[in-house]
Amino acid sequence: MQIYLALLKFGVFNSILIGILFLINQKGNMVANRLFGLLICFLSAVVLENLLIISGEIFSFPHFFSVGSIMLFLVPPTVYFLQMNLVGIEKKMSVFSYLLHGLPFLFGALALLPLFLSSGAFKSRVIQEIYFDQIPIQRQYLAFSAINILQFGFYHFKALKIIRTKHQQLQTKKSVRHSLPWINRLLFLLNILMFAYLGLYISLVYTAIHNPFLMLVFLGILLMTIYITSFHLIKNPFYFSSYQGVYQRSTLKKEHSSVLTQKLEEVLDKQQAYLNPRLKLAELAEKLEVTPHQLSQYINQTKDYTFSQLLNSYRVRHAQQLLKEDKEKKLTILAIALDSGFSSQANFIKVFKEATRLTPSQYRKENKTFFDTDSTG
Repeated sequence: MQIYLALLKFGVFNSILIGILFLINQKGNMVANRLFGLLICFLSAVVLENLLIISGEIFSFPHFFSVGSIMLFLVPPTVYFLQMNLVGIEKKMSVFSYLLHGLPFLFGALALLPLFLSSGAFKSRVIQEIYFDQIPIQRQYLAFSAINILQFGFYHFKALKIIRTKHQQLQTKKSVRHSLPWINRLLFLLNILMFAYLGLYISLVYTAIHNPFLMLVFLGILLMTIYITSFHLIKNPFYFSSYQGVYQRSTLKKEHSSVLTQKLEEVLDKQQAYLNPRLKLAELAEKLEVTPHQLSQYINQTKDYTFSQLLNSYRVRHAQQLLKEDKEKKLTILAIALDSGFSSQANFIKVFKEATRLTPSQYRKENKTFFDTDSTG
């Protein structure tokens, strides 16, 4: 138990450092960075308070008592605004609107103000009575927790409804639709875990069924969720930017865009550069005399594709033409894949099926049947 407690404390320390890193990060979507950094710090405060209570060290730091509890009121709106930002929903809100979102926090702060202003000895006595002597808690604290539960439920279902609608709209955005569900599954999981944690917290504390082992297990799961989410945010630069904000600061002027259109058509349509399976963004950008960022920006904005998706669209069309012309099946699927610029047969089949809903063999068979019918008719 002591080793596990020590590991959790070390985990909280690291999660606070991660939160600070997100708060000071100046790259990408700074709003999302700040929100996620704040979220980690709020959750870390919640976990730390409970670890201090379970280990008994809260008596050495009595003034930290209820700091984590009050932070719970800041978690639901922070998760909500982060989810909205990551799916590209940015609403201009007045100061009054922000105050409305902060009302539960203000209510909780006012309700706990007498406790915050009390002496360390008084706080230690309250901690002893609630967590160790298990004296039934007063009604005002039950109301405090009930409001917290309602707040979690409100933001959770509001975010679910909005994100579901937004995802339906983004299904036509080829350049982002493959990335959005993943981050929102993680945020959804984080929301569920926090909601479950709140219920567990109330059941353990307010019904006098104090089970520190169960609480420690859940706190460990909560910390793991923070680490997993942080790891993928850091690993994938896409998540530092909402899909609408990736290229807000354009470095490509309009007059250069039309020239780039002509050059790209020359390189891809006439020179068939896509037939090179090792073609990289930087190599193509050098041929077109632009930076890789400018080329990526141009493809995303004008073609609604990522770089690899654009190349694959050309390769699939080339393969379709080869399959139509090869009526006698002299070419193998592997040969067609390599001749079309794909590096492997497996990748070719996967990409081809995603684009046409048919495997290359099925596509060739259907087209052979069509041409045979047409010639005999």
